[in-house]
Amino acid sequence: MKLNTLFCLPFFLLLPSLAFGGVVWNTPPLDKHLADAKKANSMVVLKFDASWCPSCQDLKKEVFQTDAGEKAFEGLIPVVVDFDIPANRILVERYVVLGLPTVVVLNAAGKQVGRIAGFETPADWLSEFSQARKGQGLLTDIAAKFNKSPTSPKVVLDYGHTLLVNGQIKEG
Repeated sequence: MKLNTLFCLPFFLLLPSLAFGGVVWNTPPLDKHLADAKKANSMVVLKFDASWCPSCQDLKKEVFQTDAGEKAFEGLIPVVVDFDIPANRILVERYVVLGLPTVVVLNAAGKQVGRIAGFETPADWLSEFSQARKGQGLLTDIAAKFNKSPTSPKVVLDYGHTLLVNGQIKEG
């Protein structure tokens, strides 16, 4: 009987990792992960969330814990930043997190190249994430509008707001 138990125990311990796909998250400090990204010629993805945030939990369940979510994060270094931990306030402020969930894509130098705020549907989020990891999306679109109409008050306000939300405070 003991032999069967000892034989089955390793398989039982592996079962949770086999049963659930998904993104495996790291935790701060950010500097360590940026150094790893430089070595691997990769990017870091910061996920700002909280246990009390319903949209954060939906994003986790519907994207991050799925095979599609895992595939979207291949080659990236994912880092979860708990909004409620006081030590993480510096990251919340540095990346101007105004709402949850917020996902920020950083190059190896720590410069933001993409951002997604909120969560609607898995398909929409994964599409936005694909653009964000390429440095495309909302900021690029608004910058193009600003270049076409730099005197339009609405365009100027939209562009400034987007720059601020994207952590580009001086430019905003």
